Amino acid sequence: MAQASAESSGDRPEAESDEAALQDDSGEVETAGEAAGGDRPDDQFAQDEVPAPTLSPEQIVIAQLRAMVIDRDEKLKTYITAYKEAMADVDREKERLARERQKVLDRERMDMCSALLDVLDNLDRSRTGCATAATGAEVGEGLDMVSAQFLDVLRSLGVERIDAVGSDFDHNLHEASGMIPAQGSQRDQEVVFEERGGYMFGDQLLRPARVVVATRAD
Repeated sequence: MAQASAESSGDRPEAESDEAALQDDSGEVETAGEAAGGDRPDDQFAQDEVPAPTLSPEQIVIAQLRAMVIDRDEKLKTYITAYKEAMADVDREKERLARERQKVLDRERMDMCSALLDVLDNLDRSRTGCATAATGAEVGEGLDMVSAQFLDVLRSLGVERIDAVGSDFDHNLHEASGMIPAQGSQRDQEVVFEERGGYMFGDQLLRPARVVVATRAD
């Protein structure tokens, strides 16, 4: 019995020595799995990580240029859209101004026609009076009244008749239809006869006067 207890007590130091052998230098105890070289969770995560690819300087420049092109394309699309909208607004404004201008012209034409209708009424009265006129002088007097009224209407519209007879020929105002020898006190290049009246609209020639001009031989 004493021998058996001695043997059992002798086995304990060997077990304690084995346990101490499993401790590392830091005094921590390694498990059997760790001592066998088993992977820890942190080691497994480190093994699964893939390093990010390294871009060359040329690839970086190309990526930057591509980003610039995309940004410029977006800006260009914005500018094009704004330009189209602005042009559409301009076209609509032109159409509105054209309609307004046409309305103004129509009103002016209506006013002019209304004034001419009064002249036409007097002309119709003169034609009716020709049948009952006793002499040709009465007919002429009625026609003179209509002509004077018509000229008044033209003046109200800014039209003036050119006084051609007795003035010197002016190619800016006159159109020569013929030439005759000067007689008496007639001057060379003097307008002696008017075949068709000429008219000015303001300071612009509306129609030249068609005239006959006197000439003197040298």
